[in-house]
Amino acid sequence: MDVREDIAFAGDPRGHGSVFISCMIAAAIAVALCAGCQAAPMKSADMGAYPAADMSEFSGLADQADEALFVDVDVADIARMMDARESFVLLCAYADCPWCEALIGPLAQAARDAGWTVALLDTRKDPSWQSNLDIDGYDEFVARFGDWLEADDNGTPHLYVPDLYFVRNGQVVARHDGVLEGYDDPDVPMTDDQRTELLQKLSDEFATLH
Repeated sequence: MDVREDIAFAGDPRGHGSVFISCMIAAAIAVALCAGCQAAPMKSADMGAYPAADMSEFSGLADQADEALFVDVDVADIARMMDARESFVLLCAYADCPWCEALIGPLAQAARDAGWTVALLDTRKDPSWQSNLDIDGYDEFVARFGDWLEADDNGTPHLYVPDLYFVRNGQVVARHDGVLEGYDDPDVPMTDDQRTELLQKLSDEFATLH
């Protein structure tokens, strides 16, 4: 190769030096984009801002320490936490629901182990609420959680309880529907194996918040 041609090529802005610089710039952009794709730090909701839930009618809780793990929220509170991109655990339930009673004890244990307080939407808090459809802000709830709710034969989503949501930075990341697959009678105590399975499932769901 002619020396002059080689020197000219090396100094040509369209040559190797330019390609190297372009590759470095592209790599830097890729790293920046990758960093931007990483999950944002979790922002926990301040559960201390909400009153303690009245858990006195839930027979499935072991003691007052378990009761203290729950705070009372309404749909407006839930909407505010989601709009603020906060993280929280939401239980929709009521005390006279046998399936809710079956879930509440293991949930309290899992929440305590995971270090979380649970926001309770009591769907019978007002005596006039005879169904979940009656709760204040029901349409708002469906608008926010509709993609996770079960639908009726007409495709209309409905809230059935117990229903448990894990919300990370304002977005639902996991849902625990009902109690436990294969557990068909809430009037029959769970076996040790069933309780262990349920606790593991709940633990995995709490882990989605981190």
